[in-house]
Amino acid sequence: MVERRDRVQEMLAEILAAGAEKGEIRGDVNLKIASFLILGMINWLYIWYRPKGKLAMEEIIDNMVKIAAGGIAAGGKQPKGDMLDGGIPGAQAPHVLDDALDQKV
Repeated sequence: MVERRDRVQEMLAEILAAGAEKGEIRGDVNLKIASFLILGMINWLYIWYRPKGKLAMEEIIDNMVKIAAGGIAAGGKQPKGDMLDGGIPGAQAPHVLDDALDQKV
């Protein structure tokens, strides 16, 4: 199962890298992290999605594509400064993902 998950992540990272080489993907984003975030967004859908709920699957997919492709900042604006230095609670705590990223990068 872990091998399968890793292969899917690698495939997505390769797709993102190909897009970056063509200039279709932003160059200021770590593509490995981007692939983790995109897969995380997709993989958690089953937790909160309700087929008989208020949200249609088409609306959810549309929003996922918009967020994954363009982010959430209005008008392409990017946050200024380092978000981790901006007073976010827990920003100084050790990051669990650091070890995993160091081993896989």
